Amino acid sequence: MTLDEIKKLLSGMATGMDDTIDNVNARAAEAQTRIFNMIIKEIENFEISNGSYITGQDYTAKIAEIESKMYEIIAKVYNPAVYQYLKHYNAIETSTIQQHSDYNGIEVDKQKLNPIKQSLYNQSSYYLTEGLADAYVQPAKFVLMQYVTKGSPVKDLRSAIERWDKGTMNAGELASDRHAPRLQAYATQIARDSMYTYAGTMQDVIRKEHGLTKFIYVGGLVKDSRPFCRHLVMLRRKIDIDEVPPLVVAYPDGLKPDTTKKNFPLYRGGYACRHTVMFVK
Repeated sequence: MTLDEIKKLLSGMATGMDDTIDNVNARAAEAQTRIFNMIIKEIENFEISNGSYITGQDYTAKIAEIESKMYEIIAKVYNPAVYQYLKHYNAIETSTIQQHSDYNGIEVDKQKLNPIKQSLYNQSSYYLTEGLADAYVQPAKFVLMQYVTKGSPVKDLRSAIERWDKGTMNAGELASDRHAPRLQAYATQIARDSMYTYAGTMQDVIRKEHGLTKFIYVGGLVKDSRPFCRHLVMLRRKIDIDEVPPLVVAYPDGLKPDTTKKNFPLYRGGYACRHTVMFVK
């Protein structure tokens, strides 16, 4: 197998990763829009007098109903994309093992990769599903209860829900004192970081196990591609891992501050980087 052929296979794997991540992004955006519209509709049907919510009313049941409808939308619109995404971890593992067998002539011990896959799979599974309760749903419930129980104007609650939806709500407005993220941004970042970290960590384990010191760097280039990634892709050759430290110094824009040759397989070109690494003989 030639270098160009293995790069093509690696690019195909990366495209599959991006497709499943983009699907999470799209379905999260759709769910977020539906949830926002539902909440706005529901709060306009609360007990209102002179444009404000009536104090002394028990809004618990109404807010519980909103919560239930949020989870219904998440289950119907968003969760199928997450489950499809999680299944793709097996495809990445299979592709990685096959690529090293075909190009490097290496038999990868699958058992050494399983702990990595299980750990990162469990982490992404939790934050993309159960973790939504604390990160996304509970902040909305807290805001609703705060505004309606103190008799705030309807327009003020609507403004607060708009800030929650856009991810611009101040931490001080929430019970947890944490920023409430947009579902789309939250889910996409976790999906991308977890999957690319998984692919990079497998490469790192294989590199250490088989003493590989060179790598190929694959991915598309766009107008705003980081200089570091642009340089590596344009080299169009096997790159020695010892070339990384001086390149980090020469092209620091967008890289994680503590990028080294040891963590490079995981960090690559920095936040939300869509390039992949494969270590080769």
